[in-house]
Amino acid sequence: MRKSDFILLVSAILLIAVGFLAVLPPFEGFDETAHYSSIQQIADTGTIPRYGQSFLSLTVTDYGLHGPLPYSSLKPPFDRNNGMTYAVFFTSPDHVAAYKNLYRNPFVPRSFKPSKKANWQSQHPPLYYLLMALLMKATASWSFVTQLFALRLVSFLFAFAGLMIGLYASVTHSSPTLRRSMLLGFLLYPLIVPMFFAEFSRLGNDSLCLLLFGMIWAVLLRWLEDECDSKRSLLLGILLGLGLLTKAFFLPITFGIGLFMLFRIWRERSDHKMVASRLKHFVLMFAPPLLLGGSWYVHNLLLYGSFVGGSDFITLTRRGGLLANLKGELTSFAFVRGIAATLVTWSWGGTWSLTRINEVFRIPLVVLTGWLFFNYISQARRHILTHVIWLPVWLSATFFIGLIYHVFVGIALTGSGNTPGWYLHVVAPLFAFVFAFGLAEIENGRIWKRRLFNSLLAYTVFFLIIINWMRMVMFAGLAIKGDNKYYQFQDHAAYLMRAADVLTRLDILGWPLLAVICFGGGLLCVVLSLAGIFRTQARVNIGIS
Repeated sequence: MRKSDFILLVSAILLIAVGFLAVLPPFEGFDETAHYSSIQQIADTGTIPRYGQSFLSLTVTDYGLHGPLPYSSLKPPFDRNNGMTYAVFFTSPDHVAAYKNLYRNPFVPRSFKPSKKANWQSQHPPLYYLLMALLMKATASWSFVTQLFALRLVSFLFAFAGLMIGLYASVTHSSPTLRRSMLLGFLLYPLIVPMFFAEFSRLGNDSLCLLLFGMIWAVLLRWLEDECDSKRSLLLGILLGLGLLTKAFFLPITFGIGLFMLFRIWRERSDHKMVASRLKHFVLMFAPPLLLGGSWYVHNLLLYGSFVGGSDFITLTRRGGLLANLKGELTSFAFVRGIAATLVTWSWGGTWSLTRINEVFRIPLVVLTGWLFFNYISQARRHILTHVIWLPVWLSATFFIGLIYHVFVGIALTGSGNTPGWYLHVVAPLFAFVFAFGLAEIENGRIWKRRLFNSLLAYTVFFLIIINWMRMVMFAGLAIKGDNKYYQFQDHAAYLMRAADVLTRLDILGWPLLAVICFGGGLLCVVLSLAGIFRTQARVNIGIS
């Protein structure tokens, strides 16, 4: 890959993300009301949020009185269950005027005062919130909307850095013949699985999870090159410990790495000297997570009866446990539906309004990702299970098992196991690594495969354009979430003919001109880079150096 194509694709990821951020209304990101409250509580009071003892900030609850909130996803009509929505907001000049004064004015003071609504996300470890509280203090004099944009942007940059660290480590570790595919696997990942942008263009500790996992992935690849390096073993353990202080996702991640290490030890069981050396490094890796993060989870177990400490798990424990609550609720349909929802929402799930796009538009994305996974497996099966090519399976398997368990928890509590698939993006380097091997299989295959891949990749650009414009039209109040959960346009002309009205309205909630410039610039970077890549590919195919 040429340096210019690399720079264009990196720029595309950043520009498209800023485009998403610039028009994402406050608290339209998943669980942002809770995450914002946790950050503000630490910034203003210096106290760590704890489950059952922390509440949403009045800044958050008061916003619902003056500004639009996401559509609900409980029962239709979805515009009556979650406060004032975008269509209602823009029909009230008084609300619009009050919004400008309260949320676009840099001189309106904000401080944490607890409401009466519980903060359901306060079960999380504090590391992400401690870091973001520093930024919240530094931007305290900014307007609410501008401050939120800054918080979201830094949060996205955490995730972006994690992906880039994983890219550098993977390319460095790869053979020269695989490096081009590895670069493409990582740089095309956010385009092939566009939920990456929605997942990290919001407040939430998942972004720090990806940063830490990218570092873990990098250290792990380097450690595999020299398994006697004690410093790397210890560094890996410290990063896992910091992960446990960020989110419980690192429980299955740590467990997966542990299984991988133990399996490698078992395969060398006849060499007692090797086993002793590997056991020493095993202790160096897993003592820090136990010391750094263990106390948080032991405290959860003692206080709530749940090691994880999540609200769903605590509620289930108080109701008598998983097995007791699954009786009468578990059906094959509910389970299959829950797993399917997890896989689909990994590719695209939207924002907190959870407004759907026709499933037909998703088919090419599913075909593309499924094809890459199939190609990866066809290559991985040629290697032993301890080979680095199998590392994504070792680590993602335990993570996915955790999500499946959460599907059962959801079925036990509500009869519906809706576990978000976008959580899988916190281990994005694993899937990007998989995509790289899938791409290598395509590039070394027949020409019709390359042409089909190029067509599917071009479709992802089209999908991004369509879905982003539909979101903007809804945020401008010219489309609503219908009773069937699909976008419903109040005025069909708004879809294409009322762009000026969309931009004018969104200027109240964000920066639509910036969004159009960044999103358009990002897509242009994608087109130019892919054109260069395909042109180079074509020259190679016909033997031109």
